[in-house]
Amino acid sequence: MDKKRDELSLPSYMQVKGANKSSSTLRTQKRNGQTEAAPAERTAAHKISLEEFTTPSAGKQSGAPIKKAAPKAGTGRETLSEEMIQTPRRVVHGGMQTNRRPVQTGGRKSASSKRASQALPPRGEKGSGAAGRAARMVSGSSLDMTSTQLANQPHRAETAKRRKKAANIHPGRLFLLLFVILGLAVSLLVVLKAMGGKANEEGPLAVGNTAKIATGVTILGIDVSGQTKSAARDTVSEAVDAILADAQITLLLGDEHYVIKGTDLSLACDMEAVLQQALTYEPPAEDEPDVVDVTSANAPGTFNDIFTYDQAALRRIVEDIAAKFDIEPVSAIGEPTMNEDHTVTFAYQEGKTGRALDVDATVEKIEAMFSRGIYAAQIDGVYSSVEPAVTADMLSGEIGLRGSYTTRYPTIGQTSEDTPVVENRVFNIHKAADIINGCMVAPGEEWSFNSYVGPRTVAGGWKEAKGIAYGKEYTMQAGGGICQVSTTLYNALQQSKVTITERQAHSIPSDYVKHGLDATVDYATNLDLKFKNDTGAPLYLFVYYEDVEGRHRQDITFVIYGKPLEHGVSYKMRSEIIDKKERTDVIYTDDETIPRGYKVVTIDARPSYKAEVYLDKYVGEGMMESEYLYTDNYAGNAQYAKRGTGSPKYHAVPEGAVPIE
Repeated sequence: MDKKRDELSLPSYMQVKGANKSSSTLRTQKRNGQTEAAPAERTAAHKISLEEFTTPSAGKQSGAPIKKAAPKAGTGRETLSEEMIQTPRRVVHGGMQTNRRPVQTGGRKSASSKRASQALPPRGEKGSGAAGRAARMVSGSSLDMTSTQLANQPHRAETAKRRKKAANIHPGRLFLLLFVILGLAVSLLVVLKAMGGKANEEGPLAVGNTAKIATGVTILGIDVSGQTKSAARDTVSEAVDAILADAQITLLLGDEHYVIKGTDLSLACDMEAVLQQALTYEPPAEDEPDVVDVTSANAPGTFNDIFTYDQAALRRIVEDIAAKFDIEPVSAIGEPTMNEDHTVTFAYQEGKTGRALDVDATVEKIEAMFSRGIYAAQIDGVYSSVEPAVTADMLSGEIGLRGSYTTRYPTIGQTSEDTPVVENRVFNIHKAADIINGCMVAPGEEWSFNSYVGPRTVAGGWKEAKGIAYGKEYTMQAGGGICQVSTTLYNALQQSKVTITERQAHSIPSDYVKHGLDATVDYATNLDLKFKNDTGAPLYLFVYYEDVEGRHRQDITFVIYGKPLEHGVSYKMRSEIIDKKERTDVIYTDDETIPRGYKVVTIDARPSYKAEVYLDKYVGEGMMESEYLYTDNYAGNAQYAKRGTGSPKYHAVPEGAVPIE
């Protein structure tokens, strides 16, 4: 009994098996109808008061017998006593709920077991008899069952929660799960169908890999007769890779060479497409006549043209090579020399032959080589020599005087004050003439006076002289006077039968040519003289100026050399004034420094003119025909004067003033 008492004081997991039955063993015995001795003691153990369970010291002090609670009718199970119900702690047998932390089992003694062991009286004390020992044994069994229930409570709650969650699956989630499964199934069917279609396209090799290429089929010169598609791929792949790696065309052009790499052309090979063509190739039957496609570079059953490349890139590369290789021909020129008598002689210099790459023919030659499966080779480019448009022989037989024209200008002024201005004008005429003298204009070229002579500025070496401004007066301008150079050249070109493309008349008629025969130029306002050489041969512009004996004047003459006109033919410009109107209107500006009744003229009035211009063709001395060219209109201008408003008593009549009519 002492041994049993000692074991009862231990936790349940350390008690000797059989000394104290576990709660599970008691439940099993109860189901099987088995009974033990001392049922009263077992019943008493089940009715242990809450104070003794939770507060062992209370039992020791009172030593009162354990009170029994009346069983609940109809349940077959004992209920807690009234004292247990009134306790602040919540303890219920079975699915116990408690405010205490769950009892830990294992290597450490549970708190409940410690309290139970402390509640047992020591040997020799009251209540240590047989009845007390039995009660303690039953009490230890009850404590063990209670501890087990507390330890199993979280597991039971989690199990119940999982069961409830499984039983309460939301219909929406179930539908979503079914939808996902259905989508996966449809996707799988689509993939399988696509794979099946590809297998059908590739033929029997896609499944069984047994179909073989017909006899006599070659790819890049390699015989693949009787091979499967897979075997042919292995046979040809190495050759294809080698060609792609070594693809390079060297274009030979005389002593020069240019390299075109396969990578520059995006050279590539679709191996699967080529193998499929070889696999589906069917040789003609023996009884069928051989029909050969003469437009194809490949013989029947021969697959050499299996690579693709960028044709546009090939043409661009060849065009770039042509830009580097081509050399423009140089036409022969005649070095003119003007003699003392103003005649011109030429020393001819032979031209130079050019060369040009034939881009179309070269590209076609490279593509033909590609079609034969050749992608690494040297090839001769197609080019030719280009002869100059004008040779020395042509010049010597086709250069002659076409026409000339002369105008005259003063070299001193009418007064000593005017002379410096006139001398500046002469300087500008000589400067422009020296720039143009000896100029050669190639066939088809358009020539511009402003472009050739350049801007006229004081910084550029030009001097200030009188020039027309605002259509009514003369002002000092850099390069003033060179309009006489452009006018003389214009008439020489017209009489040489050269096409004029741009020309404007002055606003005031010039005094060195007839009305309608002038040609004004002004760099600042873009008034220009232009012509185009459409004679089929070079044109040479020569100009010279010389003094007129004893007159303080000079002549400027342009002579045009080029392809001679028809024998005995010459041209002359002619102008006719068909209308003239005097301008009598006066525009006054009041001036109180001039006495009333007088005026000082600042700008003279100029009449308006209308002139028609013709180009007459002469054969010998007789005029054969006359060609109307254009009509020029000169608007003229009113007189501008200062009108006196001052008192004659205080202002004298100034010099140059005239009475107002």
